[in-house]
Amino acid sequence: MYLKSRIFKITTFLLTLAVVIGIGYVIYTNWDAIKFKTRKTIDSNTKNSYIKINDGARNTNSLDVEVRVSTDNIKANYISYQTCFDPLEGKIVCNDWTNHLDTPFINYMGKDINSDAAWKKTIRLYDGLPDEQLQGRHIVKVKYFYVEQIFAGSSGSIEVLETRSNYIYYDSIAPKITTNSTNAWTDNNYLEVKYDDKSTVDYIASGVKSIKYKLCLDFETVTGTTTCTEEAPEVKVKKSLNGKFKINLELPKTFVTITVKDKAGNETIFSQVLRKDDTNPVVTINQVKDPETGKLYSINVSATDTNSMLNTLKYTFSNSDIRPNEAEFTNELFEYDNVSIDLPTKNKTYYLWVRAEDYAGNVTYKNSGPLYICDSVESCAKLTNDKKDYMTLLYASIGVAIIATVSIFVILSSNKKKKHIK
Repeated sequence: MYLKSRIFKITTFLLTLAVVIGIGYVIYTNWDAIKFKTRKTIDSNTKNSYIKINDGARNTNSLDVEVRVSTDNIKANYISYQTCFDPLEGKIVCNDWTNHLDTPFINYMGKDINSDAAWKKTIRLYDGLPDEQLQGRHIVKVKYFYVEQIFAGSSGSIEVLETRSNYIYYDSIAPKITTNSTNAWTDNNYLEVKYDDKSTVDYIASGVKSIKYKLCLDFETVTGTTTCTEEAPEVKVKKSLNGKFKINLELPKTFVTITVKDKAGNETIFSQVLRKDDTNPVVTINQVKDPETGKLYSINVSATDTNSMLNTLKYTFSNSDIRPNEAEFTNELFEYDNVSIDLPTKNKTYYLWVRAEDYAGNVTYKNSGPLYICDSVESCAKLTNDKKDYMTLLYASIGVAIIATVSIFVILSSNKKKKHIK
């Protein structure tokens, strides 16, 4: 009975956890829709959309918007529009309505034809928009007009079909892509990719829309430009909770292209020829010291890496043969061949720790063993004697512990034999 109750509780907990995770995942994947649906309720009956700077007008901060005049219920010949800027702080500012006769569409008199171009028009809302107005919300109010033809070649009465107000969010920031590769080298059989489309201003970042990548094994590089010489398949990646994914690489050399696009149409492309290096750098520490006293005169460090080459070479002095934390390697060497290192000045025993990292991310740690830093025969003798005394005490303690353990074992065995004889 207890077992059944236990199983029931565990099953209930797991099901509850699965439901919570599922709800969380649905909220995450649909967060943009939820967020903008809430904002839509606040803004009344509006349609929210993101617009990027059109490529032809990027340098002048122009903003173009494509307006359609054909929907299920609307067939219009002209539009009139009004643009407004809603800053993050301050009051909304609107321009005057344009003359509808200044925005003619192809005049098919409202007939539903197959040509999609007949029912849409790109209008320039702004030209030379100030940078500070990028940080806010742009509103486009559109009136749709149907011009009734009285007789051939003339227009008569004007009928307003519908007025709409659309909120345009101006997104000029492309997504970010970062990888775990350094200088086109990696120490793994995969490439870890991180992506995001975040902004400090809510109105700017439209969010990641699509992620895809291509792997190319056959490629060529001419004058610094790499092109794929095979038909590489395109792989689409689903958005993840942590904003990252892994690409399995066919090494030792692969040409990878990653494309991330946001909902406004801004796009970031990462292209790189990746090579694998899983061999650690080699570090050598050379000491020059007095063979009798152990006094250290100088110490030199050399490091080499035959594949991706050395990226950094750092060192630190410590009082222990336990490796220091990463933050303690504060001294960096910019030459890697037989570099002389300044010694500490105190009469003390030190350990020199060296950290070498190559461009693929492989790291080698090496220590020199105990270094006796002393300025006289007496101080050197004291350091070495202290070391000997310490080791003698350590060995003696270990010996006593072993003898005590054996003695206890013998006594216990003897007592068992006596009880058995009785």
